Amino acid sequence: MKATKAFWLLLPLICVTAAGAAPPHKSSHTTHHAPPASSAGQRALDRAEAARKALIAKQVQQAATIRARQAAALQAQQRAKLQTAQTATFSHQTQHAQTALNDTQKRILDLTAAIDALQLRRIEASREIAQQNAALQPLLPIAERLSVAPNAALFASPGTASESVEALSIIGGFSRLTQQRAQQLQARQEELRTISASLASHEKELTTLRQSQLNVRDAAAARTHQSARQEAVADQAALNARHAVAQAMQDAADLSEEITRLEKQEAQARAALEAEARALIRAHRLQDAQRASSKAKALSSNGTGVSGSNGHAPVSGRVAVRWSQDTEAGPATGITYATVSGATVNAPCKGRIEFAGPFRSFGQMLILDCGRNYRFVLSGLQTLGVTTGQNIGHSAALGSMPTSNGMLFVQLRHGAQTVNPAPFL
Repeated sequence: MKATKAFWLLLPLICVTAAGAAPPHKSSHTTHHAPPASSAGQRALDRAEAARKALIAKQVQQAATIRARQAAALQAQQRAKLQTAQTATFSHQTQHAQTALNDTQKRILDLTAAIDALQLRRIEASREIAQQNAALQPLLPIAERLSVAPNAALFASPGTASESVEALSIIGGFSRLTQQRAQQLQARQEELRTISASLASHEKELTTLRQSQLNVRDAAAARTHQSARQEAVADQAALNARHAVAQAMQDAADLSEEITRLEKQEAQARAALEAEARALIRAHRLQDAQRASSKAKALSSNGTGVSGSNGHAPVSGRVAVRWSQDTEAGPATGITYATVSGATVNAPCKGRIEFAGPFRSFGQMLILDCGRNYRFVLSGLQTLGVTTGQNIGHSAALGSMPTSNGMLFVQLRHGAQTVNPAPFL
């Protein structure tokens, strides 16, 4: 499909080359004469033909350049689209990364607050432990002596029985107080160990989160920078490729105009040959006149031209691209049919096959001279049933289309101009 968009750039040189390759009419006379000296008309025609052939060779090269640049432009455009999609993906990933960073930052703040609270609790627990140690320190020697000889105080006390009972109560209260202080101290020490362990765990998690946050930020920044740089490079490459295609198409248009000018010169030279033949007839140089007339007729078509539509397309299928429809290469210069599998292609006019064979990337191609300077160009066939130089009738089978994804491009040319083929199909 894309190959047909560049096809209009190649057709002028194909048609002109095919027309120039047509064999000249042979004289009905069998008598051979020595060739006469080159006439002024013949020399003018030779110069015009030589100049045209040189430009055609240049146009062939220009057409190849256009196709190469169009392919490069398409690739650049595809790379730019892919890069844009990748940029969108990176942007989406960056948004996710930013959300993760926000969550990480919130967790970091929560951990920092928790660590601060744990540190305060550890300080408070340490202070309480120090206070309890200080309060318990004077009692420890007494508790130690009582633990060794708990009844010694009773034997040492000479008091009455009531005083002994009171002493026992004091000793019992002291023991309970000492035990209670010891339990509180142990509990606070256990709490301090728990706080320290929790604090160490929180600090480790905080360190890990901060490193992860730094890594995510660095990766996101690197992706964003790389994506922006690659997108800018791809966009510039696509722009350069489009400019190259535009310049190549302009160059081809200039060449086409020059070839048209030379074709007019050939027409003038042909007219000069015809005038020369008439002058020779008047001078009774009939053989020379016949040769001049044959040379002039060799450049002219003797067909009947094209006729109105008979309501049948040249192939079974649907119209995929209409005449003058906008395409990447500009308005379509023909009609493109999406064909059914293996469809037969029929001749849209009566005439002579000027060219039949493969042509570049367009598949099998035909140029059908309908006469009166009208030519149909059909490309995209898979097989051909006709040969160059063959005369065929209207609706004759020309060949067949591929069994899948068949696309037939049909163009009608009147001289160097493309015309809408729809009224004649």
